[in-house]
Amino acid sequence: MPKVIENLQEKIFDAAIKLFGEKGYENVDMKAIAKESNIAVGTLYNYYSNKRGLYIKVLESSWEGTFNKLQKIVISDLSDREKINKIVEYLYYDIKDRKGLGNYFITGDFLPKEKAEINTDKIVQNILIFLKENNTMLKNREKEELEKLIYMILCTIVLLVNKYGDKDKENLNALKKLLDSFV
Repeated sequence: MPKVIENLQEKIFDAAIKLFGEKGYENVDMKAIAKESNIAVGTLYNYYSNKRGLYIKVLESSWEGTFNKLQKIVISDLSDREKINKIVEYLYYDIKDRKGLGNYFITGDFLPKEKAEINTDKIVQNILIFLKENNTMLKNREKEELEKLIYMILCTIVLLVNKYGDKDKENLNALKKLLDSFV
């Protein structure tokens, strides 16, 4: 009878997030993920046929969690400015928690847009919806103008986390100043 491993999917995800974040996509293989998960490589392949598929699932799951948080902010009773600041704060901490998985905002898309299950354009479009939804401060802004702002925010978050990761409060204040100059 095969051994049943509790929370195996979670263990694989945790190991993949840790390794991709620490070493980058190119420097991680399925063997390392299996070892970090304390499972056999064959068991890992029963769940994911390749590293790319696992990486995409990790990113999708991570961003889905972020978008759920952003949706709660949008429907909250906060003022428009508070919603914008809270969205940026959530993005900051979620990207920081991904431990380097956000670097693709700086380096470019991980996958070609036409084949990507998840890519930066899709992420930006989702954030754009959250920023404009029920927000009178941004409703009349041009779509391209807001897209550029979102890209600037995401890239700046990644750079701040990578360079000044131990200074969250200062980083968030810098992001809020950037937003204030726009709004």
